[in-house]
Amino acid sequence: GEIATTLRRDFLGNVKGGASWSHILRPFVRYTYVTDSDEDNLPLFDSVDSIGDQNRITYGLNNFFTVSEMRDDEEYERDYGYIKLQQNYDLRDVASEEPLSDVQFRLSWTPWQNMNFKYSTDIDVYDNDFTQHSVESDYRNSRGDLLSFDYLFYAGATDEAEDTSSIRLFTRIGLIYDFAMGYALERSIEDSVTIAEKVSLSYNPSCWSVELVADVTPDNEQIMVLFKLANIGAPFGVDLMGSSDE
Repeated sequence: GEIATTLRRDFLGNVKGGASWSHILRPFVRYTYVTDSDEDNLPLFDSVDSIGDQNRITYGLNNFFTVSEMRDDEEYERDYGYIKLQQNYDLRDVASEEPLSDVQFRLSWTPWQNMNFKYSTDIDVYDNDFTQHSVESDYRNSRGDLLSFDYLFYAGATDEAEDTSSIRLFTRIGLIYDFAMGYALERSIEDSVTIAEKVSLSYNPSCWSVELVADVTPDNEQIMVLFKLANIGAPFGVDLMGSSDE
C-alpha cells in the first residue's frame, strides 16, 4: 500500500523568451508486507531470486524537473533531471536493533537532449559512511556516435571483505559507408586488472549487419565474426543475444 501526493509549480521564462521549467514534488509513504514462504522448490541463481519476508515502511521524497524548449517553432517539454531520497524502516523482530536501512540518494541531470549524467549513493545511518557510489554519463549525437563512462564503488559487506571499485567505458563511432568502430573496457581499480576489453568493426546497412569483434578477458582471448539479419538477430525489436552497445 502507498499514499502520496504530487505538487507542481511552473516557472515561466523571462520576457526575452527564455525557456520555462517546472518542479514536481512527490512525497510518499509505502508499506510492504511479504510472508516468509517456503522457497525450497524455487530456483535460486542469485540474490534477486530470493524473495524473503518483508514487513517495512518506506518513506521518501522525489523531485522531478522538466524544461520547455522550442523545436521547429513548436514548444515541447522534456525531462531535465530528478532528485530522489528514500529510506526503509524494518518492522521485523530480527531487525529491531538496527531497523533503519541505508538512505538512498539518486540524482539525474540531462542538460541537453543527447547527454545525461546520473549519480547514486547509499548512506549507512549507523556507521555514517557510504556503502556504494555510482556515476554514469552518456552522450549520443545525431549521427549515432555514442560515448558512455561509468564508475562503480561498493563497500565491503563485512570488515574482512574488501571494498571494490571499477570503471566501464564504451564508445562507438560511425565511419563512412555504414561502417562503425566500437571499443569497450571494464577495469578493476583495486586490483589494477582489466576485466574485459573489446574492439569491434561493424558494417550496418539497412537490413543486415556483420561485425568483427576482438574480445579479451584475463582468462580468454577470442576473435568473432557476428552476422545479424533484420527481425532475426533482433526479433520483434528485442536483441536476445545482447547488442554491442550494452
